Amino acid sequence: MKSSVSTRQLMLAATVTLSLMLSGCVIAIHDGERESYSATQEAQSLAFSVSDLIIGSSINEVVDQLGGAVDSEGFERNGKTYIVLYYVFNTSRNSATTPLVFVDGKLVGWGHQVLESARAD
Repeated sequence: MKSSVSTRQLMLAATVTLSLMLSGCVIAIHDGERESYSATQEAQSLAFSVSDLIIGSSINEVVDQLGGAVDSEGFERNGKTYIVLYYVFNTSRNSATTPLVFVDGKLVGWGHQVLESARAD
């Protein structure tokens, strides 16, 4: 019997699931004190990393560099698998998150214009 789930679909589901598992706030307790690592602190640390992104990097390389995304989505179009990871880079802009767009596992760009272009392909 032929499976209705392709390897590409499984990879897409695994990547989206992993990225969602790695996102969120971290709370640590040291010597009875509670310390919270918020999205604002994350944005401040990521502001220094966005300029270091390299087109063609793999999803794993980007997640290793930036940490887990705050959100993600995926879709297929014209035989290509698109994964979009959302990061908080700059909270002063009108959009709180910046999409990083991957095609077949490689970074092709970031920003809402890149995402809209990918959706239109």
